[in-house]
Amino acid sequence: MTVAGLPGIPGGAQMVPALDMFIADALREPELEVCGAFIYRHIEPFLDDGKVSWIKEIEWVRLNNVAQEPSQAFVLDSGELGFILQNEIESLREIADNSGLAFPVEIFMSGFSPLVSIVHSHPGGTTSPSHADFKMLEGASTWRRATAPQSIMGAPDDAQFYEADFIFALHKDEGPKQGTLVHFKRGVKRAEWKGDFS
Repeated sequence: MTVAGLPGIPGGAQMVPALDMFIADALREPELEVCGAFIYRHIEPFLDDGKVSWIKEIEWVRLNNVAQEPSQAFVLDSGELGFILQNEIESLREIADNSGLAFPVEIFMSGFSPLVSIVHSHPGGTTSPSHADFKMLEGASTWRRATAPQSIMGAPDDAQFYEADFIFALHKDEGPKQGTLVHFKRGVKRAEWKGDFS
C-alpha cells in the first residue's frame, strides 16, 4: 500500500508523491528518525488564455534534526531550512527574469512561504507526538506563519494541507514495511492510516 491508496490525504493529488517519498525514505532507514519538510515549488511559467500561470509541485526535502536529544525531541535546522527556502525564492526571480514575465517577487517574499508542512518518523512505533515534538526553531515558526493557505494552490479547498504535520511510525515487531501514517493539523490529530507501505 502506498500513500496514494489512502483516502482523504490532505492537499489532494499534489501532496501524494511527496508523502510517498517521505515514507520510502523512512522505510530505507527504519532504525533512524527521518525528518524534514514538504516544499511548495514553482517550476516554470506558461501562458494560459493570455495570462501567466505557474506549474507547481510539492517536494519532500530531508532536513537535520538538531535537537539536543534527537530521540526525545524534534527541532529542524532553521539555517538549513532558510537556505532551501531562499534558493526557492531566488529560483523564482531567475525564472521570471529569464522569461521576461512579470512576477511580484516582493509580494512573494513578504506574504508567502514555500514551506507546506513538517514531517518526521518515529522508529519506535509510537503514533503520538513526544512532549517536545513539533518544537520549531524561531525561523521555521516564522516561515510557517507566513504561509497563506489561499495562496498555495489558488483556492482554499486546494490548501487543506496548510499547517499539516505528519508522523510515520514504524512498527518493528510487525515487519519493516508496517507503519502508521498520522496526520495532524494545528496540533490536532485528523487522520491515521496503518498498513504495509511497501
